Amino acid sequence: MADVAGKDIVAVLRRGILKCPPEFVLQTVDGLNLRPNGRVSVVVGAPLRILQQKRDVTHFATTAPIAAVRALSELLGATALQRVIELLGENSDDPSFEQLAKAVDQCLAEGVTSGEIAAMLSFAIEEQFAAAPHCWRLLDERSDLALPELEEVAVRPVMLASHEVDPAIKEQRRQRREEQRLQKKKEQRPLAQRPKKNSAKAPVSPAPPSVVPSLTLKTRRRLPMTPAELARFSTEHPQVGWLVLADVPFDATDPEIPDVTSKLRPAVVIAGAPNELLVQPVYSKTHPTRVLLSGWRRLGLDRPSYVDGERLAISWNVNEPPQRLGRLNDEEWNLLA
Repeated sequence: MADVAGKDIVAVLRRGILKCPPEFVLQTVDGLNLRPNGRVSVVVGAPLRILQQKRDVTHFATTAPIAAVRALSELLGATALQRVIELLGENSDDPSFEQLAKAVDQCLAEGVTSGEIAAMLSFAIEEQFAAAPHCWRLLDERSDLALPELEEVAVRPVMLASHEVDPAIKEQRRQRREEQRLQKKKEQRPLAQRPKKNSAKAPVSPAPPSVVPSLTLKTRRRLPMTPAELARFSTEHPQVGWLVLADVPFDATDPEIPDVTSKLRPAVVIAGAPNELLVQPVYSKTHPTRVLLSGWRRLGLDRPSYVDGERLAISWNVNEPPQRLGRLNDEEWNLLA
């Protein structure tokens, strides 16, 4: 995909990663939980696991699937993006070139690296932010933000050497074999209940092919719940899966404002009851107990946001439900802790 000036938008993401110091890229990737547990899609997780193992940033940037490149680019530029949004304030939705350049200079003065800035600008271009033309201009005009060129290997469509199987394909095959094994085990259970030969045979519909169940499996996983939570809440509640504005209580009382005990903030509803909802609050700062809400922009949030693993019960009234900001899609939901 290219813009009206003929510039390759896909390539700019790859070049933005190459602008970052390799040690910073590897440190970011090493902090990710990429175990094949279903929380990260194979097309994203497999290339990042290879990067963790092979430590070859150039090879990843030039050959990895664009979905994995986009995910890493967003992570590398997240701190810079959050700070730029804070500096732009009310102009963050559609800043002028001068406003964006001033915010970038302030970030650099505060210690944000040019690589992080370049990754942030590249990601903004690929995501088609309103300020994307200004991002192009900064990358073109500023020598400190100039992106390195890609090697010729970038045009190759495969990640691995010949005769090797892509890890993503291996993982898909493994999951398919596991589904077939489970389905075969289920089909063997009723064999002991076959009717006797002399019993009357009632007309029955032909059994569906064994592959049908694997085609109808739900892609939206069930979050693990404690017995106490299941006794109190239902995961089939109509509010489940929605990002809402909730009055979330503070962990501790601020001595300067002791009367303020809670704050209105986004939260993901994971279960519900007639008079209360079970939610996981969303914060703008990272923490070991939080995971990135990958669809924060689509859901209307103005900065990278993180879903906390802590679960809180909040009251709700069916006649006055909390304001809905948007519903998480299957991929966003499956990434929750």
